[in-house]
Amino acid sequence: MKKLVLLALLAMTANIFAQTKIIALKRHSATIENINSEQAHNFGEYNARFVDTIVYVGKGVVVEKGSYTFQGRFEEKNKSHRVFSAYTYSAEEIKKMFGNTTVLINLELYEKERKKELKNVKKSSPRWLVLLLPLLFFAKPKKRMC
Repeated sequence: MKKLVLLALLAMTANIFAQTKIIALKRHSATIENINSEQAHNFGEYNARFVDTIVYVGKGVVVEKGSYTFQGRFEEKNKSHRVFSAYTYSAEEIKKMFGNTTVLINLELYEKERKKELKNVKKSSPRWLVLLLPLLFFAKPKKRMC
């Protein structure tokens, strides 16, 4: 219960200090004509990131190429991409996820690595534990003397 109350107080204090662009402009004697209605929100300018191309390099490593709204082009190497690192999605599912706007390169390499990873199923128990199992049968319990 205490955690819930603290969480609610934290949420309310964060909301108190948030000031939208409309409130800021009204506070400084601006009119509604000064507000840019073409922006997605009223918390100021937002530098959106758009990924155009994803190149799969190998072993979960991906190079993302794209652009920011205000800063221009970028090229970023991501070693643990949330989609490509665990090999949980097939190439077709990845194509559906990113849609037609993102160009995906080297997905056949990803699919080849994914099939190889699925064949190599990791064993859940260590081998040394299985080797210790016969020792249980050879161990003799001590006799208790009362």
